[in-house]
Amino acid sequence: MQTEQGEFPAEFAFADEDVGRLTVQAGARAGAGVLGVTGGAEWEAPGGEYTLALSGLLGPSDLGLIAAATRYGLLGEGSRVQLYAAYEPWRVSAAPLRAGVEAEWVAGPGRLTAAVRGGSGGIGGQVRYLVTLEPPPKRPPEKQPFGPWASQVCKHLVSLPGGFSRPKLASWG
Repeated sequence: MQTEQGEFPAEFAFADEDVGRLTVQAGARAGAGVLGVTGGAEWEAPGGEYTLALSGLLGPSDLGLIAAATRYGLLGEGSRVQLYAAYEPWRVSAAPLRAGVEAEWVAGPGRLTAAVRGGSGGIGGQVRYLVTLEPPPKRPPEKQPFGPWASQVCKHLVSLPGGFSRPKLASWG
């Protein structure tokens, strides 16, 4: 959009709209049979309902690409469905060309995942159930204005037969 003075403003018309979030990454990879620079981008739609990602590797003798589309909430709250395709010719133990779909959703105290993958080496499936064993969240420490010894004394006084009552304050006036 051009102004009357012939200059282009720094903000464009769509700057006030939520256009999502773009994440860019770059790096390097070196290992058995692979050497190259990596890069990629992931775009998250406004509201976070889905993402589109593309990443790749470029090396002296290698070119690899991975593309993925992920939709959140399709199978219910907390669920995720992802379609992906990958071409990584340096892979020895996995098929260099592969594609798949993976679905994950909340099931009871854990998460259930089902996947179907295939490629130049055949087809396979996977089902797994993941339960995270987390300790209960820690409560913030209680305020102890007179130090930890005072709270210990109060605990002992409360546990005495007959209990512990607060002294009444005298009123002046």
